[in-house]
Amino acid sequence: MDKILAQIIAQGMAAGEFRGGDAELAVILVRSACIRHFHPRFMVECAQDPEPTTDQMIDFCLAALA
Repeated sequence: MDKILAQIIAQGMAAGEFRGGDAELAVILVRSACIRHFHPRFMVECAQDPEPTTDQMIDFCLAALA
């Protein structure tokens, strides 16, 4: 998954949709921001905590990359 995400981010950087930088680092940051949405353990542990929707997380990550 990281390779695919890195390709998407690198393409966005090359196209000027995202600011230039280190695509590999951007992948680490995006994955860290979203981990509770796709890690089974954190999904269970955080089930009672308020959390953003998936769309809100996507919007946040796209804004951070832009």
